Amino acid sequence: MRMKQLLELRKARGLSRTELAERSGISRWTIRAHELGQADGVETKTGAAIAAALGVSEQALFFEQDTDLSVNTLKILQPA
Repeated sequence: MRMKQLLELRKARGLSRTELAERSGISRWTIRAHELGQADGVETKTGAAIAAALGVSEQALFFEQDTDLSVNTLKILQPA
């Protein structure tokens, strides 16, 4: 499975590959390979380390998330 959202999440946080590598302990070459879809798979520890460094769930690396919901929006959506 490919980490389809990795590049978008990294850029949204203003991080370079080198900065993400330093935060996650994963090499920048591995991060690059995943961003370009050149990796043959994802080790559990790699996904977990990158997700933690980005402050997201592991699922967010693989699937597009609805990031527009805020706490205030959630309150509005709840029945009275």
